[in-house]
Order: sequence, then C-alpha cells, then structure tokens
Amino acid sequence: MRKRSRVALFSLLIAVSGVVAWVLFSPEVLDPMYKGKALSKWMKEVAYAYYVALDSSANQGNLDEVSEKLDSWAAAVRQSGTNAIPLLLNSIRASDSNLKFKFYGLLERQHFIKVRHIPAEMLNQQAQLGFETLGSKASSAIPELIRIYKSDPEGLSSAYAAESLAAIGPVDNDAVMALVSSTTNKSDIVRRRAMFALSRMHADPKTVVPVLTECLKDNDGVLVQRAADALAEYGKEAVSALPELRRLKRDQDASVRDSAVNALKLITGEAAAKTNTGGALDKP
Repeated sequence: MRKRSRVALFSLLIAVSGVVAWVLFSPEVLDPMYKGKALSKWMKEVAYAYYVALDSSANQGNLDEVSEKLDSWAAAVRQSGTNAIPLLLNSIRASDSNLKFKFYGLLERQHFIKVRHIPAEMLNQQAQLGFETLGSKASSAIPELIRIYKSDPEGLSSAYAAESLAAIGPVDNDAVMALVSSTTNKSDIVRRRAMFALSRMHADPKTVVPVLTECLKDNDGVLVQRAADALAEYGKEAVSALPELRRLKRDQDASVRDSAVNALKLITGEAAAKTNTGGALDKP
C-alpha cells in the first residue's frame, strides 16, 4: 500500500514538474503592468472569482467580489490600451483538452499540493470582456480574431472570438464577411453565433440586411428571433425584409411572432404592426 502511494506521489510530482516547465519555457506574451500587478494577474483573479461564484451558491459576498474584480480588470485593460491585445488574443485561444481535464482532476484528488485551476472558458470570457473594453481601439486584432473564429467553428474560442469581433465593431469588412458566410453553415451553433455577433455589430445594411432577411427562413426559432431583432435595429433601412417579417406574424413560436411584430413596428413606424389582422402591413 505504501509503495503504491509512493508511486502515485512520484508520478504526481513528475506531472507537476512538467507543468512548471511548460509555464517557465512557454513563449512570453506582452504583459503590461497596472498598479504594480501584471495584466495577466488581474485577468486570472477575476476569472477565478467568477468561476468560484458559478461553482458555489453564489452568495452576495461572491457576487460583490466578482463585480469589484471586473471593474479592476476593465480599468487595467483601459490603462494598458493596445498593449493588452497580445494577452487578450492568447487568452481567447486558450482551451482545455480532455487530457488537461483528467490531469487537473488527478491533482484535485490529492492533498499534497493545493491547486487553483482556472478553466480555459473563464479566460476566454475575460479576454472577450477586454475587447469589449477596448472597442474599436482593438481593430489591429481583427485578422487574428478571424483566424481563431474560423479555426474551430464550434469551439468555445470561436464563440468568444465572434463576440470580440462584434465588440470591436464593423471597422473591417473581412470581419463582417467572415460572420456573414457562417450564417449558412450546417451547424445550428455556428449559425447562431454568427447571427448573435452580426446583430450586435450593426454593419452596412446593404451587406447585412439581405443576410438577416434570409435567416428569417431558417428552421431554428432562436436564430429567426435574433434575425428579426437585428432587423428592427436597422429601422427603415430594413424595408426589404417586410414581406418575410409579415409572414412571421403567423409563426407558431410566440417569441418569433413578438420579435416580428416589434421589427415591423420599428421599420414602418405604424401601429398596425401590433395586431395580426387588418391594416396595410398584412398585405403581401
């Protein structure tokens, strides 16, 4: 029994040494300082606090800590400006392999070394919030974000890359077209992500309105609802979508109907859009 325990401990130490070596000799990423602390440290602190809040009963103390750390993280990113981009991109790319999950599962079962593991998705999320903070100032990150987005369309990194592109805004046509091309993907997940990002981006209506209108014909109710909501934001610039939106007033999904009615109202400005019968809006 003792021999088995020693072997397990020895194996654990080797594994930990491997992780330490990987950390020490992995390529360095620009890591600006804010209030005497590295930007990556601010990110990990808020990511871990958020992870703990999700993994617990999330009492008010947990939530207050997350809110406070989010404010500090945003301030650190604003102060760092474009110097934060390398770290944000590196964190958007972060992923947890099955091997990594098993490894940390092993570490958490032992009592020799205390391990504080931060899931990659928490880092993805904070990186995306970093891009939200920088907005259009992070436009130089667009080419790499597009590459990340296309590399694994159904992966978590792709989802956060899409949201980051939306946060930066329609300053680059390549970003808009990358999202537009994904609205016809076979995967519901990919189509939804592209639609969510496009709905936030508010790009050139000549390019996007026809795409959103086509999405109104999709079989995915969530996608159709978001497309209608996005068209509503374009107002009179989305007049070409009226026939499809009128059709959706009779859809079986109440959420889809509500979004269609709201879009019709905002696009036409007519109160007749509120009802399912009567009025010029019901004409084909």
